[in-house]
Amino acid sequence: TLQSYRASVSRVSPVQSSFDPVNRECQVPSCDLLFSADGWMADLLVANVLKGKGVTILIGERDMAAADYAAYFAGVIDTTPRYHRDGTVSCKVASPMAILRDSKVTGDWLGLHPLEAMLDIIQTKCGIPDALLDLTSFDHTDARYATVSHFVVQRGIGPGYDHGVSSATPAMDLLAELGALLCGGLVTLETGKLKFTFFDSTTA
Repeated sequence: TLQSYRASVSRVSPVQSSFDPVNRECQVPSCDLLFSADGWMADLLVANVLKGKGVTILIGERDMAAADYAAYFAGVIDTTPRYHRDGTVSCKVASPMAILRDSKVTGDWLGLHPLEAMLDIIQTKCGIPDALLDLTSFDHTDARYATVSHFVVQRGIGPGYDHGVSSATPAMDLLAELGALLCGGLVTLETGKLKFTFFDSTTA
């Protein structure tokens, strides 16, 4: 817990991320954690599989109440934590987008808005829960999407056509393709939630 082990985190790197405005692809945001050599982390490593577990990083001072700490980053442990000779432990924490990066999916999406298809891939195919999503950003009926509200995806298999995804395909590739249709893409908020961002040239 924060109160029991707040002195154990000795270093947190800046969050690293980038977005390709042409391909609408986002590098998975991540940061590195280094735990001091105080023993408890080594015991945790022995007793648990930590890769894929959720992490919330808060920033504050020792004399501050836990409720006053500021959110810095939230995500999942992306690499198996490493135990070093000096007793320290390091690991990489990545946004839930890492789950999408590591997932391959198949499926059909017929008569759906691209945002509906994206949400199906993220939730149904990749298993990311609502708690890790900014669901309002995937609501194609929202006024901000008025210019693309009529868009429809037809990816399926039927008599005389084969436009479905029948072979395992990286989820991130499909999501980038769908996002590009809407001139937008996925980003990660500091809360760790995934959000669809629509690029509107009429706004700053």
